[in-house]
Amino acid sequence: LAAMNGGPFSSDPVVQEDYISPLPGALRRSLMAVHASGRSKHSAVPWRPEMDAFVLLRHVRDGISLPKVAEQWPFESATKRSKDAIKWRWKKVLKRLDALDDLRLICGSCDEREEAETQMNTEASLQPWVEDALVKLHAR
Repeated sequence: LAAMNGGPFSSDPVVQEDYISPLPGALRRSLMAVHASGRSKHSAVPWRPEMDAFVLLRHVRDGISLPKVAEQWPFESATKRSKDAIKWRWKKVLKRLDALDDLRLICGSCDEREEAETQMNTEASLQPWVEDALVKLHAR
């Protein structure tokens, strides 16, 4: 039954996936400490640990942009979060969690991934004559 309800920590009957357990231990404890402190309960529909874990996994582990994370929201519609709400949560709470680097070490940093994609896109879009000129310039 716990697996059907989003795992052992989930309180959401709609969620069919456990988002808490895949987090590294120290990060999971840090996230649970934030929720135990009450810092997540100051809104009409407070953030739950599995919501934060979903954002962490999709953004950091999977390298998905925050707006795309908002589009993939798997929880009941009453808890739907806007792109801006997810960005705010990332910047003000999740990005500051202790041990966030543990998830990055496992998955690779989303920032590095974005940089690599941007560099690849830039390299792929150069005209051949520009590329030749750059190669000659750097060969000097």
